[in-house]
Amino acid sequence: MEKEAEKFLEAQKTATKLISTLTQLYNEATSYKAAKEELESVRLQLVGLIDTTKQVVVGSHEIVGTLKEIGASDILNRLAKLRFLVLVTLGSSIIALIVGIVAVLG
Repeated sequence: MEKEAEKFLEAQKTATKLISTLTQLYNEATSYKAAKEELESVRLQLVGLIDTTKQVVVGSHEIVGTLKEIGASDILNRLAKLRFLVLVTLGSSIIALIVGIVAVLG
């Protein structure tokens, strides 16, 4: 009977070890599934980023083409004229403001 008890205790230890191993295997499989789902989510976000980047590049290419058609020197000349007009307008406004202040004070 003592031998049967030892066999029973050994079987119980083996069963406990088997349960522990199966639990660990289940946890690993679950974590692999979660990691796979995370990777799929990242992959989808990366595809979206690639599409957005592609759209920006296409838009930039169109802008560069338009700027090339207009010509860089023409753009710079227009900016210089605008700067001059802004400075003249600002100067006139400052002079009008000073004249107004002098009229009020004077």
